[in-house]
Amino acid sequence: MVKTGARRITMLTARINYYRALLRKPLAPAAGYRIACPTLIIWGKRDAYALPELVEASLRICDKGRSAWLDQSTYWVQHDEPDE
Repeated sequence: MVKTGARRITMLTARINYYRALLRKPLAPAAGYRIACPTLIIWGKRDAYALPELVEASLRICDKGRSAWLDQSTYWVQHDEPDE
């Protein structure tokens, strides 16, 4: 299926509007959030975009959280080391 130029613009606009909508109402302070379900954060040690400190900050709001660090992965851990 070939997408027309107009279709591509519509898809892009929808994606941008999603993030705009997120910013329309203030978020509650992170201290008010709790994640009760078991949570695994998988992080690539070669990630050039996100700070490793975000893992510990995220785990602080998880009741049952743990992390797994992949040595050879970048931001795209699922593509870099899919079998790990």
